[in-house]
Amino acid sequence: SLRRWTGRLLLVALGYALLLAVFREPLLELLYGKKYLTYSRALILAGLVPLSSAVIAVLAAFLRAAELPRSVFWGYAGSAAFAVTGGLVLIWQAGVEGAVVAAVLSYALTAAVLLWATLHLRKRGARPG
Repeated sequence: SLRRWTGRLLLVALGYALLLAVFREPLLELLYGKKYLTYSRALILAGLVPLSSAVIAVLAAFLRAAELPRSVFWGYAGSAAFAVTGGLVLIWQAGVEGAVVAAVLSYALTAAVLLWATLHLRKRGARPG
């Protein structure tokens, strides 16, 4: 079911985000030396990307099964439009950390549009497949 798969994916993504938040500095140092330690805070936000990705994957599959690929298109179109406009501004203003914020917001926007479409579909009583 939709809830079961969403729950499983969210647990895995949440575990990843938690591990990344806790071990961000040792991981950065192990992989890159001390060169990028100043960006360790950005890894906390970057850990949110898989959470949004998990939600997007499940909701997009649900909407495609309900024969509503147009909703999936609009979810991705909205996030692309944000990435080209607001994302570029964030990168220009905040550099690497702005790029991470832009990515997180872009994924969150996609997830929000797909969630809205899914809730709207379910209100009408429609079922996928």
